[in-house]
Amino acid sequence: MSMIEAPQNKTLLIRPGDWPVAIAALICAAMVALPVYEQFDWSEREEVTPAPPPAPVPPKRQAIPYAPAPGRDDRTPLEYVSQVFGLDDPDLMGKLSGIGPVFWQRSGSSIGQGSGALIAPDLVLTTAHLFVKDGTWKGGNSLLPIPPDPARGEIFLPACGQSYPFSTIEVGSEAPRKSLGLDYAIVRLKEPACDTANKLNVSRANDDDIAGDDGAGPIILNIGAYKFADLPRYIDHPLFADRDTSDRAKKYHVFGVRCRITEFTTQTGLSGGNTGLINTEGCDGVPGGSGGPLLVSRDNGQSYQIIGVANSYRPNSEFNNYTRVIGDFAAHLVRHLPGFSGVAAVQPSRTAPIGDTGPWVAMEGK
Repeated sequence: MSMIEAPQNKTLLIRPGDWPVAIAALICAAMVALPVYEQFDWSEREEVTPAPPPAPVPPKRQAIPYAPAPGRDDRTPLEYVSQVFGLDDPDLMGKLSGIGPVFWQRSGSSIGQGSGALIAPDLVLTTAHLFVKDGTWKGGNSLLPIPPDPARGEIFLPACGQSYPFSTIEVGSEAPRKSLGLDYAIVRLKEPACDTANKLNVSRANDDDIAGDDGAGPIILNIGAYKFADLPRYIDHPLFADRDTSDRAKKYHVFGVRCRITEFTTQTGLSGGNTGLINTEGCDGVPGGSGGPLLVSRDNGQSYQIIGVANSYRPNSEFNNYTRVIGDFAAHLVRHLPGFSGVAAVQPSRTAPIGDTGPWVAMEGK
């Protein structure tokens, strides 16, 4: 037996079979001496919803260059025009795929560059001053053949991936810089452009196209083709990462901007007030955009028509001028576009320098 001293000098005898009972008694005594903790009712425990797994990271999208702001050049790659200017038209690129840079070899290695748009499978509308030097063909300083040889020109259509040489050129004036209302050219190609380049219709500009004080009115777009170097913010843009800069034409891209028409002005043509200009605000025109179309959509973006051709800009300004489709210009278009009906507003002149065919000058290729 084991012997344990008890209080008051009494001896307690614990037999071997009593150890479990003794140990249990000691544990109970210890529990009484320890602090009492509040019991947790597991039946009232709030259920914790496990966090969902992280969502997969979407593929990185090409950033939109930026939104328009006053006083800044807002020209935007055609791929982004719909997004940047709130047009919500995913088909806009296809509708405007017949626009591209126009090249003209002045003399030697000197190359002039403008813009143009398909108005028929083998017709391009552009500017006349691209084909002149110092404002006119005539003069001792001119380095051009008189009249210019159409074989010196071509248009590159990105939608087709190739250039199309000119066969003939017809211009509104021999001195377009002196008569901006006739600063246009109708060019015939040696072969029709590919089917993926969309042909744009031409329309007479209406008084309703002028925006009100609140800017309300139809959609107006200025479209032109420019070098990447002219818009340095796009040089490293992902959209152009794979461009082929060894090809002269592929150094250019089509850009656009939304703007507004502020007024129409009448100009004296060859025999009276039968040509005109469109004045705009916010079109951000610069050299290289000459000949590019001024477009209008009167059906909320369903379709676009050409109502003017870019002919002049004002440096450090948002104001630009366009040759208006009216008068002699409209009459000239009828010769090439039988379905065009934009002549009605102004009767064209018929005292032309080349007989009764019109005030324009035709040039045949060699």
